[in-house]
Amino acid sequence: KKFSNITLRRNTLFPIASFLTFSFSFLLGELEYKKKELVNKINAWQNEKINAKQELDELSRKVSEIEELLRKINKQKQRFEDEIKIVKKKN
Repeated sequence: KKFSNITLRRNTLFPIASFLTFSFSFLLGELEYKKKELVNKINAWQNEKINAKQELDELSRKVSEIEELLRKINKQKQRFEDEIKIVKKKN
């Protein structure tokens, strides 16, 4: 009777253990796949972020160049206006 009880338990538990092992393996595979998807999305997002930063840096550089050009133009304009005032005073 003792051995038949052990055999019954083994026959009952073995399929359950096999099913659980298969189920956990399947779930682990799904989780690993989802993890890879998330890593790929994060990498793509980081690349987009880097590209956006580079574009912003380039635009910032161009804005600085334009601001410097405007300062030079305003300086030149001021010199011309000063020269015009001097010429008007002489006449």
